Amino acid sequence: MVILRFGFVLFLGFLRWLKAKVRRETFPYSGRKIGAPLTYLCTPFDCDINIHMNNSIYLRLMDLGRWHYTFQAGIMEYFLSNKMRPVAGRVDITFRKAIPPLVRFRLDTRLIAAKGKRVVFEQVFYRPRDNAVYAKAQVEVAILQERQTIETQQFQSWLQEPWKG
Repeated sequence: MVILRFGFVLFLGFLRWLKAKVRRETFPYSGRKIGAPLTYLCTPFDCDINIHMNNSIYLRLMDLGRWHYTFQAGIMEYFLSNKMRPVAGRVDITFRKAIPPLVRFRLDTRLIAAKGKRVVFEQVFYRPRDNAVYAKAQVEVAILQERQTIETQQFQSWLQEPWKG
């Protein structure tokens, strides 16, 4: 059941990416910044015994948000053509408020740095109505190619340096 649901979420993410690719939409960020927030609904299946969203669901949605970002930015096409794969190395997450069931929330993903062998993403869960922050995370991602961690300089031009724009 969980695998089918996760597959369906991935399929929906792929459809969003395809729609953006076909229609060549511009996203609501100025300059070279990339990343449209993803909107989710906390279902009762996402909740734990304390009747709020389970911590593992946060990590799963953050992973989907990073995939969405890399497809939007065109970075994933470069990774796939060069047989590279991003792997989360470190996650620092601060939970500020619990997300109750049947509440809509958004996940905003931004690339904030590329240093050495790590790419750093910032991801924020928030309520769009009043911008109340539920959780904020920084994720360090390593890029592997044939079991070797590669330097970010090899694909720096593909990152488009959105944190500077």
